[in-house]
Amino acid sequence: MYVAALKGIPKDMAKKRANELLEVVGLSNVANKKVKTFSGGMKQRVVIAMALACSPALLLADVAFKTGAYVQGFPEYGPERMGAPITAYNRISRDEIRVHSNIYTPDLVVVVDETLLESVDVTAGLMEDGAIIINTAKSKEEIMPHLKGYKGDVFTVDARKISVEALGKYFPNSPMLAAAVAVTGVMKKDEFIHEMRASYKHKFAKKPEVIDGNMKALTMTFEALESDLSQNRECA
Repeated sequence: MYVAALKGIPKDMAKKRANELLEVVGLSNVANKKVKTFSGGMKQRVVIAMALACSPALLLADVAFKTGAYVQGFPEYGPERMGAPITAYNRISRDEIRVHSNIYTPDLVVVVDETLLESVDVTAGLMEDGAIIINTAKSKEEIMPHLKGYKGDVFTVDARKISVEALGKYFPNSPMLAAAVAVTGVMKKDEFIHEMRASYKHKFAKKPEVIDGNMKALTMTFEALESDLSQNRECA
């Protein structure tokens, strides 16, 4: 619930999301107990649930690091109130990273919550030769009027539809993570899939259905973006 509150999720939605995450990690039967009463293994599963609630940006940093890249991944929390948005940053490079600051001119922006388009300038500082990915069921044409005339590449991914079909529940992290990799090419698809499977196997060793569902969500996202990426390459 605490992580959900930091992410600005309304209380009723936060409770529902927390219960879903506890079910995923096998702790739904102890949802009302205090963490201090948990065993070491149970506490590890709480940490996994918290990681699942975090931004896909932080998950991307972890995967990129495992492929040998230099990475930075860090969140920036807004005002301490419900509904305040969270921004999470990544720097990923094959060379050593010597800059330590927020990112003011990103190459890529990933918008997990499309309602932010009404209140946040999501394209502020975004490079015109970069790209933006938005989690929405709407088309690119429907989204463009909300992007303040941005001239770069725009991609839409229906992470809700993908995750519900693959996992039976709404978990946008895997689809949005795959979308970021597909659009940027920051790592090879096969390498990414391999590392994600290893990560899921470690986190959900006793829940093969969760592993398979997340892997399906990754694959579905790559397939959903294939046409748009092909068109972009032809126009380049």
